[in-house]
Amino acid sequence: MDLLTDSPEEPVSDPAPTRPARVRVLLAAALGPLVTGYTAVAAGLALIALTAGRAVFSDTGVLLAAAPGWLAAHQVRLAIGGHPLGMLPLLPTLGVVALAARTASGAARRLGCRSFREALPVLVTITGAHAVFGLVVALCAQGSPVTANPVTAFVVPGLLAAAASCAGITRACGLPDVVEERLDPLALRGLRTGALGLAVLVACGAAVFTVATAVSWKTVSDVYEPGFGTSFGLFLLSVLYLPNAVAAALSFVTGPGFSIGGLDVGVFAYRGGAVPGVPLLGGLPEHHAGWWPALLVLPAAAGALAGWT
Repeated sequence: MDLLTDSPEEPVSDPAPTRPARVRVLLAAALGPLVTGYTAVAAGLALIALTAGRAVFSDTGVLLAAAPGWLAAHQVRLAIGGHPLGMLPLLPTLGVVALAARTASGAARRLGCRSFREALPVLVTITGAHAVFGLVVALCAQGSPVTANPVTAFVVPGLLAAAASCAGITRACGLPDVVEERLDPLALRGLRTGALGLAVLVACGAAVFTVATAVSWKTVSDVYEPGFGTSFGLFLLSVLYLPNAVAAALSFVTGPGFSIGGLDVGVFAYRGGAVPGVPLLGGLPEHHAGWWPALLVLPAAAGALAGWT
């Protein structure tokens, strides 16, 4: 009779990947973000060289210049001719972080990882590959016009890759057991509320930056030069620094303000100074306005919205 009764089917789990398959997945996870990121930087530099008016395009030159560009994308401070480069653009950094996170998530799924602990090899592989590659690039650049501190080139890309990999693995496998055991539903709800409040604040900063740029559009357009190559380079530079501008606007509306060279801008104080001739900075004010403190209502409204939801 037991043979005639329906028994519940046991779930069939996917077979564990073989050792060669695991090696291939980890190797792809290590090299994939490096090759893709390096190629993207080289493609951007090649595009700039091709559109610039007086630039001489060279395949070798572009490939060599992409190495410090890769470091800059990972927020490694560079020195050009012994002079440190100022603030680095955030848009490439967001791109490489998203790339590493997606790679880690995909590798964890292909390996069949069901917990954060099982995916630790993915985390170690991606982190180590970024750290070692940054160190190699910095060591090879010693003596060239563009240099970087080898220790910084080792640590910073590794930390960024580790943070991105943790995010990707968490998306694929869930939170680490140690974290999940210590977080109750109320704490998770608080984290979601905080993330919502931060998103609203970023939106406020983006809105303030957009309005300031639109109001000063004539100044912005006057910065561009007649030549296509130069104008395209300024446009691309502005796009790369767009997240930096949003972060500065966010700092402005929340009170602390921001500084660019000798220029200090805050809701309660202002000190003028020279700034680079970049279209992105065309919306900067020339003097303090008495209504600026009213902008503090924006972060207050963001907090109220997050608390209400």
